[in-house]
Amino acid sequence: MMKTKYLFLEFSIIFIFLVIPPLFQGPTDGNSVNIANGGRFSLMIAVQGLISAALICQDSRTPFLDESGRVRKFSTGLSFLIWTPISLGLAMLSQAAFTGLSMLTGTEGSPIPVFPESPGQWTVYFLNLSIGVLFEEAIYRLFLPDALVSLTGGRKKLRIPCEAACIAIFALSHRYMGIMAVMNAAVCGTIFRIARIRSGRIWAPTAAHLIYNAFQTFALYFLGGR
Repeated sequence: MMKTKYLFLEFSIIFIFLVIPPLFQGPTDGNSVNIANGGRFSLMIAVQGLISAALICQDSRTPFLDESGRVRKFSTGLSFLIWTPISLGLAMLSQAAFTGLSMLTGTEGSPIPVFPESPGQWTVYFLNLSIGVLFEEAIYRLFLPDALVSLTGGRKKLRIPCEAACIAIFALSHRYMGIMAVMNAAVCGTIFRIARIRSGRIWAPTAAHLIYNAFQTFALYFLGGR
């Protein structure tokens, strides 16, 4: 277990500089949004990759404890094979449900992404997408809830509020995509967090999240008549 003072400092830095800014990203001023930096690599993408790697390495040295404080042991490969399709399937169902609800209510859907125009840009696009997914999982499914639970003393009565707060923060970081995206992000965030807890690490929810985002990208690309 990390010392409380160090954990509090790390939590504060990550929360202030990485968690708060996305909450103030407003709706786009047009009908498109630049996802995965439009197929261009940037310094921010590299920084996100390094932060993700650091948090994952930190987590790998920390034993995963159950509610009674005992170390839980996992069959990593088996957990990955079980929880990746489960979380992916549930996330896809959530997306389908909110897409249908959006159509029924006439709610404006998510803006269309700005797509790459060359094979090289597509390669960088999916590299950026992969790093972005890993970054979100490392922050919202790994560090933020685990650190918040630890900082509150691991009290059972505070665990659910801590988990709910982290899910709400993740969901609200999608408000620039519209209300349906926020609600869908809340459901998917819950699904991926459960997958992280049940599998012991973030690889299952990361794989599911990446496949989910890639499917959405291809669906928008081809259905958009590209």
